[in-house]
Amino acid sequence: SWFDMEVLPLDSKTEPPLHGCCLSSAEASVKRLHARLDKMRASGIPSEKLVIGGFSQGGAMAMLSAMRYPHRLGAVICFSGILLDADRLSEIATPESKQVPIFWGHGEDDAILCPSLQELGVKRLEEAGFRVEARCYPDEGHEPMKQALADASRFLTSIFRAPAEPPASGKPSES
Repeated sequence: SWFDMEVLPLDSKTEPPLHGCCLSSAEASVKRLHARLDKMRASGIPSEKLVIGGFSQGGAMAMLSAMRYPHRLGAVICFSGILLDADRLSEIATPESKQVPIFWGHGEDDAILCPSLQELGVKRLEEAGFRVEARCYPDEGHEPMKQALADASRFLTSIFRAPAEPPASGKPSES
């Protein structure tokens, strides 16, 4: 796992602000993710083209890693996750991270990481100046969700869509 958890299921009232999650083990995982991102940047990939995301603990790690990363990433995708260190966002978030669009999908019937965690996390992110597209899916639990994947795909397409090129002659085409 990415980090230790004391108890499951979790909701927004479970031992705030960390909700029973071990921040020190999560911080060790952040260092590993940052090293991988740095390696990709060193290979010539602009950080603005890198997207990190995950499901459950992976989604939590994607958000925490993006908040602390000193370079602007392309986007963050979180499925059924939790926002770690939410009470310290103003301290830990880099100025670059506040420019990163976030997609957070969560199942309404998630009995492992309850939807109240998404509600609280989105509220804290928005209060700190982050742009979040949050979706809650009816009749979905703590599992990969087909509609959430489709919505995340549309989200990424809207971010990385290439601008339309003008016709070769430089004049608008007549139809």
